[in-house]
Amino acid sequence: MIDLAAAVRDRLVAEVSDLRMVSLALDFAALVSSGQLPQRTPAAFVLSTEVRARPDDLVGAEFHDQEMTETISVVLVVRHAGDAIGARNADALYTLREAVRVALAGWVPDGVAAMQFSRSSLRSLVAGGVAVLELTFTCEVE
Repeated sequence: MIDLAAAVRDRLVAEVSDLRMVSLALDFAALVSSGQLPQRTPAAFVLSTEVRARPDDLVGAEFHDQEMTETISVVLVVRHAGDAIGARNADALYTLREAVRVALAGWVPDGVAAMQFSRSSLRSLVAGGVAVLELTFTCEVE
């Protein structure tokens, strides 16, 4: 099975030039709670957040055919000093959200089905002009 999070990271590096940093992250909440958000933004963190399996179509000792869906989150971080209400962050996040969505939705990584855009959610506005937006994509994997 493909390392989908790493493939998504590589795709973002190649396709979204406005991102100053793209990294894998196992626990984004730990970065936030420890105050280790990146100083250089805009930044993106890529996480594999869920793999969900459907019932096996062929149950038996010799055959196994079970479809799975992997969920990938791309967490965007934008910082604008002195932007207490987030006005500049809103423009930057919209532009980045669309660039990431265009780069990933419909893209077919090796060995899996096309990525599908699921949702975009504002996760937090942190003191100091930091905004965090999560984009979620799904993909059928073997």
